[in-house]
Amino acid sequence: MPVSQWSHRNPVSVNRSFNVTCCCCISKGVVNAMISMDRTCIAIDRDWLQLFADIDNTNCSEPVESVEVCLRHTIKYKAGGYTEAHTMIAGRQLLGTPIPPGQKGLVNGVINLPRN
Repeated sequence: MPVSQWSHRNPVSVNRSFNVTCCCCISKGVVNAMISMDRTCIAIDRDWLQLFADIDNTNCSEPVESVEVCLRHTIKYKAGGYTEAHTMIAGRQLLGTPIPPGQKGLVNGVINLPRN
């Protein structure tokens, strides 16, 4: 990939809400997160991504103990009306920054994309 392509990268961010339950049915509240990465263009076999997660745990009665981030690489093949998809885990990182109930916090880390 030419340097000019990945040097003009754009950041990306996603807002997500997670319902927290106990024993699969007892509600403990909602955790909101704004997750952002420093860019969208990566070299899947030798790069890294800077990740930020702004966690809002003010509406939940349970602590957030860690954030696991998983980057998936999916390839879809289509031929003659037949479609097949293959997904592999390109990078995974467990960010262990606890956020107590009723508080907000920022979690950040790096996802390494190993050569394999």
